[in-house]
Amino acid sequence: MTGAATPRKPHADRVADILSAARAVFSERGYDGASMAEIAARAGIVEATIYKHFTGKRALLFEVIRAVYEPLIARLEAEGDGIAGARNQLRYLVWAQLVELSRDEALSRVVVRELRPRDGDAHREPLVALQRRVARLIARIVDGGVCRGELRPDVPRRMVRDVVLGAVEHLVWQAIAGPEPVDPEAAADELVDLLVRGAGRPADAEPAERIERAVARLEAVVAALANRPAGARSDGDGAACDANAGARSDGDRAARDRRDPTDPQRPTRDDRR
Repeated sequence: MTGAATPRKPHADRVADILSAARAVFSERGYDGASMAEIAARAGIVEATIYKHFTGKRALLFEVIRAVYEPLIARLEAEGDGIAGARNQLRYLVWAQLVELSRDEALSRVVVRELRPRDGDAHREPLVALQRRVARLIARIVDGGVCRGELRPDVPRRMVRDVVLGAVEHLVWQAIAGPEPVDPEAAADELVDLLVRGAGRPADAEPAERIERAVARLEAVVAALANRPAGARSDGDGAACDANAGARSDGDRAARDRRDPTDPQRPTRDDRR
């Protein structure tokens, strides 16, 4: 009498096992040194089973990367609106990426190397979509800063996006391959201070000019609210100001100031001026 057959795992559980094993092998061996046979052995399956779920090693790598990035980006999108001011929002976006990507230095080394575009690399499309979400988030932060008068209206959004994304990639690479560790807190402060000083409003603007700009912003808000559907928001280059962007009560500010001083979302003394 033969024993009972081992029940087959559900599809989602099998894929999770493969991704977990692949992440470990890619981290230890790098992309070129990783083999599908070793990944299968770590997952407790035969190699052919991997190809039932993934077309090949590169597709598997990008799915591993997507599984790391997507929760991070979802968190940035969800938490960003709860932070007051363009400077603090940009700082959180930079800080969170540096912290997350520094948790697994070996995997981050693979990510930085393999995310470089290659001709005909169709497997990158899901990751490109995630990068677009980060780019839209940066654009939204800049739009809000412009609407509130924190940033100049002529600030080039694409340049801000490129500087932020490029700097994060460079800092991650420096953290995993450089001679000295990178402090996410200090690096986020330095990068964002540099950006805000370059894109911010001049402190000595004439009062009449400031009033004229404030009136123009209010008129734009009223026009935008009158012309767009309820709940809609624009992420395009000509995005209208969100009437609620960055609006916070004195009670909210007092609550934020009582936060733990190590909280990256807590504004600094300079931010509260």
